[in-house]
Amino acid sequence: MRILKILLLGAGLYVLVQMVLSTGPKAVAAHLIPLGWKVLPLFLIYPFAYYFNTIGWMRSFPCPLPGRLPFWEIFRIRLIGENLNVVTPWAASVGGEPVKAHLLHERLGVPLGEGYASILIVHISYFTSLNAFIIGAVALTYRELSMPALFWRCLLVFLIALGAVTLGLLRALKAGLFDKSARVYFSDHARRFLEGALFNFFAWCVGIAEIWWLAYALGVNLSFTEAWLVEALIQTVRIATFFIPSSLGAQELGFVGILGIFSVGAPAAMAFAVLRRVREIFWVAVGLAVWALLGKVPPVHDPA
Repeated sequence: MRILKILLLGAGLYVLVQMVLSTGPKAVAAHLIPLGWKVLPLFLIYPFAYYFNTIGWMRSFPCPLPGRLPFWEIFRIRLIGENLNVVTPWAASVGGEPVKAHLLHERLGVPLGEGYASILIVHISYFTSLNAFIIGAVALTYRELSMPALFWRCLLVFLIALGAVTLGLLRALKAGLFDKSARVYFSDHARRFLEGALFNFFAWCVGIAEIWWLAYALGVNLSFTEAWLVEALIQTVRIATFFIPSSLGAQELGFVGILGIFSVGAPAAMAFAVLRRVREIFWVAVGLAVWALLGKVPPVHDPA
C-alpha cells in the first residue's frame, strides 16, 4: 500500500510538472511576480477555517469534557493532526487522526475511545456540511452556467457517494465503535451536532473568501457565487482524489478545468493553484513546528 501511495504521489508530481511546462513557467510567473503584498492575506485568511473547525470539533465529543474546554489546546491538536494528514502519503489523508486521539488523551485526559469517536463524529459533520456547501453553490449558479448534463450527473453521483459514506460512519458510531456513549450522541445531543455542522459550514465558506481574494489579487473577475462554486468543485476534486497524497496534480488540474468554465486562462488558473499550494505548505510547516514545540508546553491534564 505504501508503494502504491508513493507511486500515486510520483504520478501527481509528474502531472503537476507537465501542467506547468505546458502552460509555460514564464506565463505563470508573470501572474505571480507582480502580486507583492497581496499574497499576505492568503496566509491570514485560512486560520479562520481552523478556528471554525475547532469549534465544530468541540461540539463533537460524545460526552462533554468536564469544565471549560481549552480551546487553544484543541486548536493546536487539530492543527497538528490536519497537517500530518497532508504529509503522510501512505495513509489516505487520515494519518494525523490517530495523533489527534493520542494527543487528546495525553494532554487533556480524554479516553482514547472517546477521542476516536469525536473524530468520527466531526467527520460526519464535515461531510454533512460539505454536502450543504456544494448544494448551495450549485443552487446559486445552476441557471447561470451552460454545463453538459454529464457534469451535473457526475456531481450528483459524488453527492450521493458522500452521503453514503456519512451514513456508513453514522452506523459505525451507533454500533458502538470506539465508544459506547457515541451511540446516543445523535439522539441526546442533536443540537450540539447541528451547531458543529454549522461551524464546519462556516469553515468551508472561508475557502470562498480565499478564492475571491486570489481572484482579486490576480485580476480575475469572479463574483461571490462563482467563487463559491469554484471552491465547492475544488473540494469535490480533493475528496474524490483522496487516494492521491494531497491530491497533488489533481487539485491543479481541477483549478485549470474549473476556472476554465469562467473563461480564466490556463496561466492565471495555474497561478491560483500555485498560490493555494504555497498556502498549504506554509501551514504544514506551522503545524509541524507546533508539534515539535508541543512537548515544551505543559499538558492541561496531569497524567499523574
